[in-house]
Formats: sequence, structure tokens, C-alpha cells
Amino acid sequence: MKKIMFITIFITMNMLVFAQNINFKYYSSIQDGDYESGFSGYAVAIYITEQEMPEIEQKISTIGRKVNKITRNNSWLCWKALNEWELLNNENYLIICSDSLIAEEGLLIIATIQENGDSFSWRGAVVNNEDLN
Repeated sequence: MKKIMFITIFITMNMLVFAQNINFKYYSSIQDGDYESGFSGYAVAIYITEQEMPEIEQKISTIGRKVNKITRNNSWLCWKALNEWELLNNENYLIICSDSLIAEEGLLIIATIQENGDSFSWRGAVVNNEDLN
């Protein structure tokens, strides 16, 4: 079975985010000294300008399986990726999470920052190879 290389998502969606650093980073709760939770995975958060937001929202709404709830591990990954940025209210980020750099599926989240970076609202989808074809 084909594997997704998540950089394909950017090419498929024709996003103009290549000027930003979009390197996936591996996160592990063990690196933070938390040996109990076992959280880990790859994630990246990409800042979305107000001008880019309508196009990105439209494209994401047409692919994947919509999700209404995410796992604690994915929530943790979202925060790890977002914390690479200086967060301001009402900023939007595209967050991509996966178990590995090459995976059969991954989670796309559009996050809007709230409460001075202490929370975010989100909408998301799980995408796989069929969604990107």
C-alpha cells in the first residue's frame, strides 16, 4: 500500500507556505521528562495569513474524514507544534500530526489561537492516500 509523504499535502493543496520552515519535528513526552504518558509523534504548525485562510479552509473541507474529537496524544502534539511560535489571539495555523514521517494517514487541524495563546479552537480532518488522489 502506498504511504503518504506529508509534503504531498502542500503540493496537492497548492499552498503558498513554502517560505516558512515546514520541517516536521519529532516530539516525545520522554524528552520533556514525562515517562508516564507515552506521548510521541511528528508535527508541524504553519502560520496561515488572513488572505490564505478562506482557500485553505475550503480545500481542507473537501478532503478527508472530519473529526470532532482528537486523542490526548494529538492534542499534545498540536500544542508542541504551536509552542514553536509566539502565539497571538486570532492567529490561524495549519497543524499536521502523524505517527511517522511516512504514514498511511495523518491529522490536519486548522487552529485559531484564543485567550492569549492559552487555548485554541479547531476543525480538522484525517486524510489518507485516497483523499489526496
